[in-house]
Amino acid sequence: MVPTHPHLRFALIGWGEREAALRALVASYGLDAHVRFLVRRSDVPDLLMASDVYLSVSDWEGMPLSMIEAMAAGLPIVSTDVEGIRALIDSSNGVLAPVADVGALAEGVRRLAEDEVGRLQRGAESRARAEAQFSQDVMCRRLLSVLEEVAAR
Repeated sequence: MVPTHPHLRFALIGWGEREAALRALVASYGLDAHVRFLVRRSDVPDLLMASDVYLSVSDWEGMPLSMIEAMAAGLPIVSTDVEGIRALIDSSNGVLAPVADVGALAEGVRRLAEDEVGRLQRGAESRARAEAQFSQDVMCRRLLSVLEEVAAR
């Protein structure tokens, strides 16, 4: 995708046991100029606000807080289609691809890179969904409801 879209830049935020192998893989493809490893960061909200798309390539997820944060930042999502993510993402706010289908993930990124209007619409839907389902007010009301139910018993 980079040869046809040389302006693309990818930031990998986080760390783990596969970091060295991932760095080597990026280097082996000559993608060092396009991929930044940002590892441990305290400015993730700023990084999200400076981004155009959030990409997740998980084999399994529960309810990924990082994805909810990306949605709240107004980012469209490209992700593997796994159970926890499926509850957050559909065609209105992102693109889902089968697990391990690198081609489908790349196609999702390519489509959003080429379609600014669609990217912005999906981002706006992500933000609206995050606010409707996970805002502080919504979460406090849900917690209060559970506490009231427990107290009533």
